Amino acid sequence: MENDLIDDNTENQSPDTLTMNLIRWWERLRLPYNLFVIVLQFIFIYVFIGVDHIGGVGDFLAIVIFSLAYLFLMNLCFCLGWGLPLLHYYYFKFKPISKSNRIILLISGCILTIIVTFFTYALIS
Repeated sequence: MENDLIDDNTENQSPDTLTMNLIRWWERLRLPYNLFVIVLQFIFIYVFIGVDHIGGVGDFLAIVIFSLAYLFLMNLCFCLGWGLPLLHYYYFKFKPISKSNRIILLISGCILTIIVTFFTYALIS
């Protein structure tokens, strides 16, 4: 049942159930998304900055602080996955998007994350 928290059949669910199910669906994917972003950061740090170009503790600390701030920003963007549909539902009374559309939104968000992370680490190198 956990894998199908919100089916395409949302007609008989209360607003509270719809809200909690939507948030649960996204939040169970937060840890894999964070691991995805961290792996991307390591790859792009290695590709653009390189281990041998990190001058000392100051450079290393700057990269760690930047990477943590970037991870925080990506988590705020991840919240848009469930935040925007909830705002849409609250203000316009549209039912939350279906599971298949959420998967498409998740995949396109991950592709956008790859692109943004690539250009971010290319710019700081």
